Amino acid sequence: MPSSSASESLTIGRLARAADVGVETIRYYQGRDLLPVPPSEGAFRYYPLSLVERIRFIKRAQELGFSPPQQNLWGDSGSGRRPKL
Repeated sequence: MPSSSASESLTIGRLARAADVGVETIRYYQGRDLLPVPPSEGAFRYYPLSLVERIRFIKRAQELGFSPPQQNLWGDSGSGRRPKL
């Protein structure tokens, strides 16, 4: 069970549906350090609901022609890693 309330956290599948993207897209963004990878809690990882807006922002930036490395310069992914220059 997630440590925060169920209404504030989502599994990766529910996060993907809420943000209107595929699970693969979320994993791609994590691989590019655009989204954090939360710790496992049992068999699942629970993502904060706030990531829905972050994913929408990334998608919109892509639509406007920004590449993922450029997007990473705009803000911390929450991963604790600094953007690559």
